[in-house]
Amino acid sequence: MVDYVVLNVELVDEPRRHRPSTASDVALVGPDDVMAVVEVARVSDLGVNDMTFSVMTHLGRFLSAGDFVKGYDLGRCNFGSQQLYHLQADLPDLVLVRRVYPKKDSGDQKKSKKGTRRKSMMARSGKAKDIEREEAEYEAFMDDYEEDDEAQDVGRQEVGGDDEEGSAAATE
Repeated sequence: MVDYVVLNVELVDEPRRHRPSTASDVALVGPDDVMAVVEVARVSDLGVNDMTFSVMTHLGRFLSAGDFVKGYDLGRCNFGSQQLYHLQADLPDLVLVRRVYPKKDSGDQKKSKKGTRRKSMMARSGKAKDIEREEAEYEAFMDDYEEDDEAQDVGRQEVGGDDEEGSAAATE
C-alpha cells in the first residue's frame, strides 16, 4: 500500500438519506458512502515531481484536502499471470482503500495518563488534599527517577571511556 495526500475532493453524488431501492445499490455503495473524484499525489513524490492522480472513490464523505490516505498503485503493479496482464488496461491506476489518521504525540498520552491517575485517586480517597499530596509525591518521584537515569547514563559513558583506555593499555 502506498501513502497519498489528498489535494482536492469533488463529490459526484449526494449522500443517500433514504433506503436504497434494491439490494444491488447497497452492494455497490453503502448507505454512508459518497462517491467522489479525488485528486491525490504520492507522499514520496511530493517536492520531486508534480504528478497527480484523479481517482473515483467511495471515501468522498470522509476526505478533505490535506488528508492522508492509503491505496494500491495498480499502474506500477507487476502482475504475475498472463490473464491479469491483459486486464491491466481495464484497471484503474490506483484504488484508495482507507484514510490514515495522524498519530497522537507523546504529550497527549502523558496528559491522558495523568487524568486517568487523578480519576482513580478520586475514586479511592475522594479528598482533594490527599489527591494533591499524592500527585506532588508522584511528581517528585518521577523527577528523582529521571535524574537517576541521567546520572546512570553519564556514569556508563565515563566507565565505557575508562574501559576502552584500560583495554588499550592492557593490550600494549
